[in-house]
Amino acid sequence: MNGIAKNFKPAPTVALLTLGCKVNQSETSLIEKQLRQYGFGVVHFREYADIYIINTCSVTSRTDRKSREYIRSLLRRNSSAKIIVTGCYAQRDKRGIESISSRVTVFPNKDKNSIADYINRRYGKLIAARMETAVGDGNNGRTRAFVKIQDGCRRFCKYCIIPYVRREIYSKPAKEVIDEVESLVAEGFREVVVCGINFGYYDNLPGLIEELHSIRGLDRIRISSIEPVDVSSRLIKLISDLPGICRHLHIPLQSGSDRVLELMGRKYTSGDFKTLVGKIRNSIPGIAITTDIIVGFPGETDNDFTRTYGFAGDMGFSKIHVFRYSPRPETEAAGMKNKVPEFVKKERSKRLLELEVRQRMEFWKKHMKKTLNVLLEKKARSPEMGVFFSGLSDNYIRVAARGKADVNSIVRVKVNALGRDCVIGEILN
Repeated sequence: MNGIAKNFKPAPTVALLTLGCKVNQSETSLIEKQLRQYGFGVVHFREYADIYIINTCSVTSRTDRKSREYIRSLLRRNSSAKIIVTGCYAQRDKRGIESISSRVTVFPNKDKNSIADYINRRYGKLIAARMETAVGDGNNGRTRAFVKIQDGCRRFCKYCIIPYVRREIYSKPAKEVIDEVESLVAEGFREVVVCGINFGYYDNLPGLIEELHSIRGLDRIRISSIEPVDVSSRLIKLISDLPGICRHLHIPLQSGSDRVLELMGRKYTSGDFKTLVGKIRNSIPGIAITTDIIVGFPGETDNDFTRTYGFAGDMGFSKIHVFRYSPRPETEAAGMKNKVPEFVKKERSKRLLELEVRQRMEFWKKHMKKTLNVLLEKKARSPEMGVFFSGLSDNYIRVAARGKADVNSIVRVKVNALGRDCVIGEILN
């Protein structure tokens, strides 16, 4: 026994961080799964690790800056760690990232699928020395999984960097998606979030959703961000008819001013958007409609913003992600005139965020004293609530609930109060 202990070498540990969209989250999850299968230990990003993987975003200059800050912070914090950087910022500025340190290796988006194999080739030989005994810990956080079914976009909205860093259009065959989801269900996942860069390029999204709904043991299917022009009547009907499809659609608006939408290169008007949302709500009571809005796009006047603010107020979104326009290299908008000053962007962003809080609270109030079906994600404790569970309703309401239950179960929760970041309720037996 002493000889074994003396020769024991723990497996290398890996920590992963995702910035940006749900497609990135899906890709990171796949890399993590592959690394676990190879035998690597996976730890939280804030912990000490031998290898760090950062899956970056480049949708704004702020996300570029955050990526660089994380890299430099890791270099200071851990003098021996290897750092792997991938994602859209890595695709766009490979040389700039590599110049930060020789300990940084960059994998552009097209090479992302080879990261786990690369790490295993470089460091996997140490796995043979691993002599740990696996100990089960329930479902190990397996409640919701992100499943990427599509990649790439060529619509070239004038502000967007994505068509330049994810040029290749790819749709995962339905059988592969179904096999992947069946595997996730076997691992204990109760909900899958179907992700894509642009669902408009997927041949038959409603057909795939219908097939996924028939998988035994899969309780929920959530659809990630989808463009207004891609929300079909058939998809709306499926969400209305099939109980396992979450009552939640994230539909980017970007602006409530038709003039700005045209400047952006968006292929709809505010009237088109309003008609679509009305159709969805008439078909699916209680659905959550969340959105993205960009403020300060070149040429956006005070009048344009007033139109956006008023339109967003009329729509009653349950959540608004507000972005201050950030020029992206190569995009058409980067060369546009009539730039909006930064202080004006900040003021417009502040006003929209205040509206967002009011609208979210109004949406939550509609559920007071009513019952929500909630997937419990974790168990926690606070001075105010004692022991409680946290989870999401099918219509995208964060819930804190007290009562007897298990993590990764779907329970009925009666809403009794509104908190700052969630509704509060009791689990019904």
